[in-house]
Amino acid sequence: MADIELKPLPQPAQTFSFTQLRQMFQTISSKTTKRDSSIMTYQVTVDPIGGDYRTINAALTAGKKRLFIRNGTYTEDVTITAGDVILIGENKESTIINGRVIIGPASNDTYVVGTVSTIAGSTIITGASTLWSANLAVGQSISIPRTNPNSMTKYKIKSVDSDTQITLEQPFPATMVAGTNYVVYKHLANYTVSNLTIKDSSGGGHILLFQYARDIIVNNCIIYNGDISASSNLTPLAITSGCVNVQISNVICNGKTNLTNYAIAVYHGGSTTQTYAERVNENISITNCSGYARAGFLVDWARGCNISNCYFEQASSSSVIQQTAGAGGMSTGINVSNCTFHFGAISCATTNLGVNVSNCTFNSVAITDLTGMAGQSFDLSKCTFNNNTIYGCGEVIINGRDVICIGNIVNANTTNGIRLTSNASRSIVSGNSVRDNAGTGILVDAGATSNIITSNASLGNATAQYTDNGTTTTAANNVVA
Repeated sequence: MADIELKPLPQPAQTFSFTQLRQMFQTISSKTTKRDSSIMTYQVTVDPIGGDYRTINAALTAGKKRLFIRNGTYTEDVTITAGDVILIGENKESTIINGRVIIGPASNDTYVVGTVSTIAGSTIITGASTLWSANLAVGQSISIPRTNPNSMTKYKIKSVDSDTQITLEQPFPATMVAGTNYVVYKHLANYTVSNLTIKDSSGGGHILLFQYARDIIVNNCIIYNGDISASSNLTPLAITSGCVNVQISNVICNGKTNLTNYAIAVYHGGSTTQTYAERVNENISITNCSGYARAGFLVDWARGCNISNCYFEQASSSSVIQQTAGAGGMSTGINVSNCTFHFGAISCATTNLGVNVSNCTFNSVAITDLTGMAGQSFDLSKCTFNNNTIYGCGEVIINGRDVICIGNIVNANTTNGIRLTSNASRSIVSGNSVRDNAGTGILVDAGATSNIITSNASLGNATAQYTDNGTTTTAANNVVA
């Protein structure tokens, strides 16, 4: 019998303590459960062939608020009038709601009993004849009128300290107020809609609609008009009626192109008789979205709206930033950046303030549709319009005062390059490249006053390179040939 050779046992490359081993197993356990961890955060699962509930409405009717929705088609209209609701689909292409989704109450719930006093820079609001302990809650918003209704905004309540004192999250910036009326908006709060396709086949109205709501997240969804009649006029995603703190990202919104609708609309909700503070939508973020409709977006009665990194294919009309007349409405603090607009420009109404359009690309705006619209242009007032690329469009129109138009490329458009109308005054047009347009490169109409035209290159335009019919125009260092 041969001798057995005993070899030394191999030494481990690394040794671990008991604590290290426990941490390793905890990490492995966390990773293996993460695949389905989303389900663990919800109360119930909705599944058309099983699960806790077969329909979304059945789960909501039972008082469930955190829903994980399995793949399938749910043919139902969903109306949510309670707060703290989460709707998360299993897969945005395969989890389909065939119907409208309406989130928020049909009318505003407010509290207005008594009066308030505060001083500038304070977070403390003092009430007189108020009963706040039983009627207000943390997270609701208060508006305190000031001299200019357009400067009124909503302030979030951090704490309800007593019947006669509340604390705001941010200081009140206005001057001192004493014994004045106020409004607390008891909006429903905390909504998440994610990983869903929502389409409507009934033609009943906006497809995903938020109203009188706050703290909203819409992410990774597809929203579109389904097989509905040509007479239906729907906007896929609408934020209306005083919504506050809205984040929309990675959403595809497609609408009917032969109707007067927008891919995304942020607006007053149809009533201009109520106060601006009651209907204005505040702190809206729209990022990494795309839309195909007659026009890309509508912003009307909004304060603080940022639209960035989006693509809008506009069938025949322009995106609109405007103020509908009534109750002091105005859109302020609107920023549009790093977006692409195909077939359609941006119209900015003369009553808006603080509008910025920058680093965007606009192309092929001239198009004719069923209504005979053609040659869409840019109607700008009281805004900055910087570092954009505009080609194949109508013209860039400066139609108000205090417009800053700097560093744009305005090439091969169907009429003029940049035109300052008779309403243009105190505007700056500088550092633009204006080439090969079908009319005049830079045209200043009669009646335009006190504008500054400097350091532009206007070359190869068909009619003329620079024509000034205005008064007191300052022109210098322009290259024209």
